[in-house]
Amino acid sequence: MVVKIHVLLKCEHCQGQAYLLVGEVEDYHGQKYDRYKPCPNCESSGMAAKWVDLPEFRQLLEQSESQHEYVSKEVG
Repeated sequence: MVVKIHVLLKCEHCQGQAYLLVGEVEDYHGQKYDRYKPCPNCESSGMAAKWVDLPEFRQLLEQSESQHEYVSKEVG
């Protein structure tokens, strides 16, 4: 039996940004700006659901802990 856990991870399609660059366009004043569209993969949330097995879940937890290693907690 394989146990899987449903987790939310940063969307691989938009890299967690929630929007994708469409290109450069001009407004009615002739000024250029970047135009974006919502990511269709994560529905503009920046997160995507994924089923992972226990070894992969453990690896994700370890990565998460190492990323927050230098965060201090203030009590008060």
